[in-house]
Amino acid sequence: MVEANEFVGTGWRVPQFRFSTHDLRPIFMQRVNRSVCTEKTGVALASTQFCAKNPNPVTMEGPAGSALYRKVVLDGVMRVIQLGIGSYNQHDFGDTRIFTDVLSFSSWIQNVVMNMPELGAKKSGLSQIL
Repeated sequence: MVEANEFVGTGWRVPQFRFSTHDLRPIFMQRVNRSVCTEKTGVALASTQFCAKNPNPVTMEGPAGSALYRKVVLDGVMRVIQLGIGSYNQHDFGDTRIFTDVLSFSSWIQNVVMNMPELGAKKSGLSQIL
């Protein structure tokens, strides 16, 4: 199983004098202690959620549903593993973000994928990740 305290997220760079942009950028983030997260956001986290923040805040918009990922090497192959999904719009809590913990759903994901006959041989590496 992949455990991580440092991640890369995605966000839209907010231009100084415009309201929208097409400039998608990486955001480097670190896991935040659950009690600190609750204090900063006012949200009691579910067991399937965690918080992360950018240690060097930048003006970015990362909507709910945005990916939080980490690159890992499995069997000598570099892979990008999605570890979180943005649970709230980014501006809701300042620099702290709440994410759904994808790995907390690993059994369900594995069950769904393993029962998809159209994936065939591509299923073999799934258990290494989950």
